[in-house]
Amino acid sequence: MSRMSRAASAALLVAALVACDAGEDPRGGGGFGGADGGSTSSTSTSTFSTDSSASSGGASIEDGGAGGSDPMVCGDGTLSLREECDDGNVTDGDGCSAACTFESVGPGDVCPGEPIELDAIDSARRIGSVSGTTTMLAAQYGATCGGSGAERVYVYEPDVDGWLSAAVTADFDVVAYARTTCGDGATENACSDVALDGPEILELPVVSGEPVYLFVDGYAGDEGTFRVDVDVREAHCGNGVAEPSEACDDGNLLAGDGCSATCGMEIGDAAACPGATLLPSSADPSAPRHVGVLGDTSEAGLPSALKSEACGGSGAEAVHRLVPDVDGSLTVSLFAGYDDAVLYVQTSCDDAAVERACSKATSPFEPITLTIPVTADDPVFVIADSSMEASAGPFALDMTITPAECGNGNLDGGETCDDGNLDEGDGCDTNCDAESTPAAADTCPGQALVLSGSPPGAILTASTSGLGADEQEPACAANPGAHDAVYSVSAPFDGLLSIVVDPQFAAALYVRASCDVGDDPIACVDEHPSTGVERAQVPVVAGSTYYVMVDGVDASDNGTFELAVELTPSSCGNGVMEGGEACDDGNVSLGDGCGADCAFEPPGAADGCPAALLDFVPSGTGLMATVVGSTANLTNKKTVLECGGEGPDAVYQFDAPFEGTIVATVTSASFDVTLSTGGSCGMTGSSSCFNSNHGAGYEMLRDTVEFGGLLFVDGASANDAGPFELEVKLVPRGCGDGFLFDGEECDDFGVDAGDGCSPTCTLEANDALNETCMGEAITLFGNDPAEARTAFLTTDLSVLQDDERGSCGGTGPDAVYRVTTDIAGTLTASVFNANTSDTRIYARTSCIDPGTEIACAELENYGVRGVSFPVLPYVPYYLIVDTNGDGTGATLNLTVSP
Repeated sequence: MSRMSRAASAALLVAALVACDAGEDPRGGGGFGGADGGSTSSTSTSTFSTDSSASSGGASIEDGGAGGSDPMVCGDGTLSLREECDDGNVTDGDGCSAACTFESVGPGDVCPGEPIELDAIDSARRIGSVSGTTTMLAAQYGATCGGSGAERVYVYEPDVDGWLSAAVTADFDVVAYARTTCGDGATENACSDVALDGPEILELPVVSGEPVYLFVDGYAGDEGTFRVDVDVREAHCGNGVAEPSEACDDGNLLAGDGCSATCGMEIGDAAACPGATLLPSSADPSAPRHVGVLGDTSEAGLPSALKSEACGGSGAEAVHRLVPDVDGSLTVSLFAGYDDAVLYVQTSCDDAAVERACSKATSPFEPITLTIPVTADDPVFVIADSSMEASAGPFALDMTITPAECGNGNLDGGETCDDGNLDEGDGCDTNCDAESTPAAADTCPGQALVLSGSPPGAILTASTSGLGADEQEPACAANPGAHDAVYSVSAPFDGLLSIVVDPQFAAALYVRASCDVGDDPIACVDEHPSTGVERAQVPVVAGSTYYVMVDGVDASDNGTFELAVELTPSSCGNGVMEGGEACDDGNVSLGDGCGADCAFEPPGAADGCPAALLDFVPSGTGLMATVVGSTANLTNKKTVLECGGEGPDAVYQFDAPFEGTIVATVTSASFDVTLSTGGSCGMTGSSSCFNSNHGAGYEMLRDTVEFGGLLFVDGASANDAGPFELEVKLVPRGCGDGFLFDGEECDDFGVDAGDGCSPTCTLEANDALNETCMGEAITLFGNDPAEARTAFLTTDLSVLQDDERGSCGGTGPDAVYRVTTDIAGTLTASVFNANTSDTRIYARTSCIDPGTEIACAELENYGVRGVSFPVLPYVPYYLIVDTNGDGTGATLNLTVSP
């Protein structure tokens, strides 16, 4: 099962509460309806609600927008702004009343929930537990980390400021989340969906008199019995955790160390360099030093003044100057209440050239952490920032200094190396000082690594300082003046060699089958522009020798590094190409091109031309054929440069007994697939070719047919090949064939009503649900996590306005869609049958912010083209179909491949 593990930090609520106490409304005032007449954002057709108002501010259903057209017709199946639910009827007792309000079909089924009573253990602690079931309840809410099942709602009103911990155990796949306003998903402050059978843990701060709402929900509609154990501990200054009303907490009540006896900042201002100063200390030299900070970058006052050299940072930032009192390692975690968070540490406040480390979030509200060595009395500057100028808000910093200890495997301040032991002779001595690098590592054939253990491996510490600049690899280390170290590894058996380099400088790692300069590398990596671990894996063959080079990216890049290698034996069927294998498609099945011994099978008819004949069977009004095959053992017989078909290809012949259309779909593949049709092999052109998904997996081709032809399953590049599954449909000409013919306004393959294209292929009115942000809500859910999710939607662009722009253009009418799926994977969105030759499609992670664009494509000559990008479950993505002129119908094809 595809899972998403996410626990939003409790600190987000802390900062939000601080903002609310200051009179701020984090959701905004009027919502996206607004006085300009924009449409509302919610279009659910059931009682299930994911509270879409959480996406980018704006009012929730309860708050409403200040304007816009909102015809409320209870029972029409469309969720209006003033409706809590609309299940398509006006029947009471089914969870959604005749007045379109939530009904309770059990205790705690609807907001404000069932009260939780806790027992006071003492003045500082309250505990308690509740048990229940979600069976027979309604599915009315949802959260960022999941929750599409029935849920039970609890409310707890604390009588103290402090921390609440809730552990939820269940006999089903449970999802737990919390909010500060029961019916408003924008106030979610914790969410956990970590394991199938483990407890879900929520931790969040609470403020006396401010209710907290806890939700017990189910993943993928699951339901059952559960138990919730709640523990509330009263906050107090000096416990090392920054809590509501505190700006900082360093674990003591001392004054003069940057954090006062009342947990307020004492020295400096986080809004300007050199920042707010913190001087953590402890009477015990071996004890960790800990300090927590709460702040808000929207109040920091220096937007775009500072920026990380490697991770960026164009938003407002908060700066904290930390001065250690011991040598050791500093671990910093940033929990941001805003999107696009960036965290970086520098040894000078306003000089990015002395950056020590950085990290940035890859998804909204993702906690990020980094660790660096620090030395006593040498200040470091910890900076909370954002990669987007518009992203700012509350945050929490958690900083811990762990005193140095040689042999703990961490490079602490004052150490030149630490390989996790106190052995001599392995490059790092008992005092964690680097030993002299053997002269053999300076030039080819390099220092021989002796493998030992099970699986066999080796680990050593060395330095490129003082070595020559003998090697270079233009693909990842082109500077001929950089110092380098060379090592040789002899493989005792076929397998996979894993190599990890942890440098104290900007390093590149490359591997060759010979030591000669100029030979093509087997692997070449340089993923970090500054210090960062570099990793490579290469297949090796028994009896062969391989050469590992650790190099500097620039001439000035040299220093100490740790090198670790490990060799695992080949295992056919694990999907990894290892030594001795010609192929490995993840199974040991026969007949898919790669045999049970991971050798290529005979290619068969698909490698010839005129090719293998597809075996069709009746399906509806047409015919269908399915193929499970592989291109890994085939040759390249045709190249279609328009779509990039340069790899080995499988060729299939099809005969059409009628005039109509062919729809060929690669439902799964291990490589980037190109599909094309044509009359013969060897041609460089085709009658039609498609490569909308520029990654491994899903691809679809549509073309007209009269008598038949050839279908090519190809690789986008010369190296793209592997197993695939293909579905081919032949459909007679007419409404539902997916092509626009005379008399049709639209055609989306189907004859369903309500998807924008009617059963008679005329455009259906959609009341401009996708006119403006947040767009028409599209949910792509299913029951099997291994199956793709698909949808076809048609929009009449002629009734829409010009509201948005993409980086690839779009000056005409546009349609906005808000797409959410329940699985992680790749979303491919393509447009066809657009009645204009100048159509665009682009994607964003924030509907109203063009700066969050993640893909943009222009459709040429009425053709099909799309965008493709990775997606996370239960996270909304925004797709805009746009034109550079007038347009009428346009059909959007959506597919999420696991």
